[in-house]
Amino acid sequence: MVTKYVGPQIQQILGYSIDDFRKAGNDYGYALEPLKDLHLKGAPQYNPEPLGSLTTVYIFAVIAFLILIVAIINYVNLATAKSAGRAKEVGVKKVAGAYKSGLIIQFLGESVLIVTVAAILAVVLVYALTPSFNQLIGKTLTVNIFKNIAGVVSLIALILFVGISAGFYPAFVLASYNPVEVLKGTLNPGSMSKKLRGLLVVFQFTVSIVIIIGSIIVYNQLNYVTKKDLGFKKENLIIIRRPDAFFRQLESFRDQLLQIPGVEKVGFSRQIPGTDFNNNAFFNDEDPEKKTYLLQEAFVSLDFPQALGVQLLEGRFFSREYSTDSSAVLLNEAAVKSLGLKDPVGKFILQPRGPQQFKKFKIIGIMKDFNITSMHKAIDPVCFAIMDGGGGDQFATVRLTGNNVSATIKAIEDKWQNFSAQQPFQYDFFTDTWNHLYVSEMKTGKIFILFSVLAIFIACLGLIGLITYITNKRTREIGIRKTYGASIQIVLGLLSKEVVYLILISSLLAYPLAYFGSKYWLEGFASRVRISPFIYVFATLIVLAIGWLSISYQTIKAASNNPANALRIQ
Repeated sequence: MVTKYVGPQIQQILGYSIDDFRKAGNDYGYALEPLKDLHLKGAPQYNPEPLGSLTTVYIFAVIAFLILIVAIINYVNLATAKSAGRAKEVGVKKVAGAYKSGLIIQFLGESVLIVTVAAILAVVLVYALTPSFNQLIGKTLTVNIFKNIAGVVSLIALILFVGISAGFYPAFVLASYNPVEVLKGTLNPGSMSKKLRGLLVVFQFTVSIVIIIGSIIVYNQLNYVTKKDLGFKKENLIIIRRPDAFFRQLESFRDQLLQIPGVEKVGFSRQIPGTDFNNNAFFNDEDPEKKTYLLQEAFVSLDFPQALGVQLLEGRFFSREYSTDSSAVLLNEAAVKSLGLKDPVGKFILQPRGPQQFKKFKIIGIMKDFNITSMHKAIDPVCFAIMDGGGGDQFATVRLTGNNVSATIKAIEDKWQNFSAQQPFQYDFFTDTWNHLYVSEMKTGKIFILFSVLAIFIACLGLIGLITYITNKRTREIGIRKTYGASIQIVLGLLSKEVVYLILISSLLAYPLAYFGSKYWLEGFASRVRISPFIYVFATLIVLAIGWLSISYQTIKAASNNPANALRIQ
């Protein structure tokens, strides 16, 4: 199809065959995309902004799974720590003839029952919070758990998976108690392999630290892209839609707006940053081979560059003093580099208009590079050319002084009504329009923060339970140390060592995971924030602070007891 239909047009416009066109490194082609994949995977060109992100979906799924695993680990730790209270029950049942397998089934059943109650509460919360979550993400998600058999089966499967996963090890430990040792009081119930307990706790804190680091990096990146210098001044800029409704009076409309005290500059264009520019072919006039160069071309009025606020590096802007500016162009630095030009001001670029026919455009100025798309993409080669009359949707770019903005906009609307009573006055602040390009990332950041809070909260529950268990097991030791004059600070340091040691190990494991994960996410941006090492240290300090507060509370509570009471514990 390309050879049949595009080939003759290339021959007509450029004067050589499509084969020669391809040999020069150029090509045309068609790309088919499944419609259902467009939202999450995007299309090669002209994506409906803002797109979703399949990567983000995977990241959230993994984080949700890890949070669930952390909760399971909490249950395992706490259930084994609290097993002392059930040791005699197991001993009596075994003496009465209970089998190990029957005890395992009993304890697994208890675990599944707890998870079933939790699942019921979770379903209620999901239904209750879905409207708020939809508002947060800007989508309309529906919950259909009980509307088909697949949803019910999935929920039952989840309950069984979590219940068995959480209850298997505690059930195995409880059912393995020797009844003789239990009833004689020689068994030390609640003891789990120190290595296994440490491994589970390290996993918990590794997940928490990774999520904390990820949340900070996501927040910093979003803050960076919304506040980074775009190469032009985006503040105090409003965009009015469809002034082409009275295109023959644009100059008069511009003059009227400039009489308003709050208006500084006015320009018109068919494209503005954040919309699709024309990806057009140009040639370097000095290139004997006439290689094709693609530039993002915008058709603008004489005053548009100044109204937009781009910075001029060389040459001059368009001017009414030069009638030849209708065939002049402004290029940005990326365009100059792409064309391979040196000392570009005053030189010419060519645009094909027919068989061996070209329109010559004189380069009159070089603009500093600026973004015309979101920072997911690198800065494009850009060319500004003068637009001719009407045709196509247009934009009026109005730069305000920033004083009494609401009154200024009302005055602009009054002027608009004088020129077009039928066409509605539609305007947007450019900062709002530009930030809309990152609406998906903004929502991602908010959800990341929620996940972080949830992960830290669940990890803290496990930490408090672990510290309570450690403190209870060492109550007698604390009493003896206090009897010999140990202060609360000494006891605090003694109990802190194990937890601090585990958190530091977790940090060493979390840092590379967080680094590679954040690096993978940041690859979606052409402009990226610098990742400071302090972010990693800060995440560890957060977890250490939470751990220290938990340890301090339990230690002070234990150390405040009368040593005599502790020493009387049997």
